[in-house]
Amino acid sequence: MTAFSYDTQEVDPYDDDYLLCFGLFHVTAAAKFFSCYFFVVCLLVSGLNFLAFGFDHTWLSVFCVLFTIYSISTVYGVFLEKKLFLLPFICFQGLTTIVVLTVTVILAFLGVATNAIQKHHEDSKPLRDLYHQYNLDPDDEITQTIAAWSVLVIMLALLGISLFSWWVIYSTYRIYASRDRVGRVGYCQGVPTTERL
Repeated sequence: MTAFSYDTQEVDPYDDDYLLCFGLFHVTAAAKFFSCYFFVVCLLVSGLNFLAFGFDHTWLSVFCVLFTIYSISTVYGVFLEKKLFLLPFICFQGLTTIVVLTVTVILAFLGVATNAIQKHHEDSKPLRDLYHQYNLDPDDEITQTIAAWSVLVIMLALLGISLFSWWVIYSTYRIYASRDRVGRVGYCQGVPTTERL
């Protein structure tokens, strides 16, 4: 007797779950964009670091080298469909997203529930000098509110970019992982088979 089987475990790379912007872009296209974006940011950060500080600061040089390896690994993994090279990005970006979320929540709590921002404006001489440089009154409550909300909006934007880039690379990792499955006896991805289990 012949038994038919069908592999339903493969993640369909053209599934609607992997389409972005109302179906205009596939998640792998967004992954290519984010990998190139992080590589360009890496080049800018490393270049500005070496222009400003040179090679004298060892920890900055080590950070730039590690950031370069991290971004090159992401570009390599996305463009050549190597899922293993996406793992550093998934781990590090997940950790970064958690840190940015924590800092955003703490800043929002300090701004809403305490008078820490007002106290900081009163005590911080560099901040007061910055306000005076732009002819602003550091004791004005409206100015303090605008400054605090600006920081919060920037943190929320960073959180959104961080979380979305993590999700895009993770979805790309899932697509690449589904393509790398080894053949199992009795199963052929997407094709009915007649082999016995």
